[in-house]
Amino acid sequence: MHFENALAALEGDPDNALAGKIEINLGIVNNMIGNYDEALSYLKRALLKYEKIGEAKRVGEIRQNLGMVYTKKKEFTAAVNEYDLSLEASIQSNYLQTIGISYLSKAYVYSQLGDYLLAEAFAEKAMEISYKINDKLSMAEVYKIKGIIKRSRNEYETAENYLLTSLRLNKELDNQLNYAESSYELGLLYRSTDQKVKSQQYLSSSLEYYKKINAREEIKMLEELLKQ
Repeated sequence: MHFENALAALEGDPDNALAGKIEINLGIVNNMIGNYDEALSYLKRALLKYEKIGEAKRVGEIRQNLGMVYTKKKEFTAAVNEYDLSLEASIQSNYLQTIGISYLSKAYVYSQLGDYLLAEAFAEKAMEISYKINDKLSMAEVYKIKGIIKRSRNEYETAENYLLTSLRLNKELDNQLNYAESSYELGLLYRSTDQKVKSQQYLSSSLEYYKKINAREEIKMLEELLKQ
């Protein structure tokens, strides 16, 4: 892997910031493919470097990524703790993008925990910041979470509209990972409404992307869903 080679080349180099950037990227990549322990290891190493040089903006980003790993592991208490620490560092550095993403991430966690009032509250906070800085990628994620919430309340038509909006924005932005995530949620929605053909279509689309990046956990889960 190129990042690993670059990191090895920096061994013994005093440039902590450059090594930290590479470790962040390695953490993100390992989280995507389901290597959670490796992801945590790289991100925590990067965190120590940026805490040492006192760069609050980067600390906020790393805490956010740590939270995302814990979210994938379904360790939601640890995830929320990291998102709160990310907010603290990002507010200190006045970095609105990470503040918005942390609100968004907390909204997703609470949607998974079934606390839909809190999920909606954080989603609205995230949307407010997304509009302020014109962050369309985060807007797409907010629509996805709103779709999840509405689906949980059996408000299927509204849920479908939100998820289709998320899908459209991700397609326009060419964000394949988020497109796959929205496709998955749409597949679940159509499954709930007994629209089997549409459900299979969107779940298969999601699976196709996860196979490209060898995301083992998502591949296994989707393949089992598609057999049912």
